[in-house]
Amino acid sequence: MTPSDDLYRRLRGAFTLGDILNTAIEFEQASFDYYCLWAEKLHGELQALLVALAEEELRHCDLLLGLRDQMEQANRLTEQPINRPTGEEFGGFFQLSELDEGNVTREAIVRVAAAREQMAQEQYQMLALELDEGPAKELFSYLAKEESAHRMELGRLFHMPEIGNHD
Repeated sequence: MTPSDDLYRRLRGAFTLGDILNTAIEFEQASFDYYCLWAEKLHGELQALLVALAEEELRHCDLLLGLRDQMEQANRLTEQPINRPTGEEFGGFFQLSELDEGNVTREAIVRVAAAREQMAQEQYQMLALELDEGPAKELFSYLAKEESAHRMELGRLFHMPEIGNHD
């Protein structure tokens, strides 16, 4: 069993706000790791973009950690169950095939990055729709917009409009 398989199984069972926040934090951290891995191996405009995306994912982690701490202090992490699991959709990301380092192309890196951003956007939008008014709903709505902007920027910078047109 790979770490991705284990995470996928855990994601499928995430139903409380605390579970969802922990899953989102772990997903953002995995995205940070992905962007850093490839930024170290590349140069130029793509490297600069991957570094910027990595920094954004860390900022997202900080926002999610802050909300989790705030909700934990208010004893609200288990208060509102989520009506449907998000794990299956987040898990789809973990099923993406690994890139072969010996034969990787700029297009492949950009497509995987765009797929990460697309999936996160969809999940955050769904969560924003399902949650009651409050800080969690506001944060997930904000993050959905951020992920959409990241994906659109990838498409614009690398002349791949098809990856930026999924809103």
